[in-house]
Amino acid sequence: MVRGLLSELASIDELRNQILKDIRKLELRLNASDVQIEIEKHADANQKRNFIDERTDFSLIRVKLENTILERIAVRLKNLEPELKKGIEELDQAIEDLKNTIGILEAIKGVTSIIARILVII
Repeated sequence: MVRGLLSELASIDELRNQILKDIRKLELRLNASDVQIEIEKHADANQKRNFIDERTDFSLIRVKLENTILERIAVRLKNLEPELKKGIEELDQAIEDLKNTIGILEAIKGVTSIIARILVII
């Protein structure tokens, strides 16, 4: 179950990263000198102004998208921090008591579950 979840999360992460990468590439292309030269050659003053405004809006919305993603991750990580710390302490204690196999297995499962929940938000 965890392996399937991790595989699914990897594909979601790859998709998000690819979308952000594509947006950044477009932003760079919009700011390239050859694009600017063509706009200067073929656009009237109003179109030039609109192009600059739209290009600026594109850059701002890309930054906003990236910041929103990071903020959501940070809030969720902060919410899970106490639970993760507790799980890590319990697993550490269970490892110290090697005779308690069931305790170790439960602690491993607990920490793995918390980490899987964290991976969902990253």
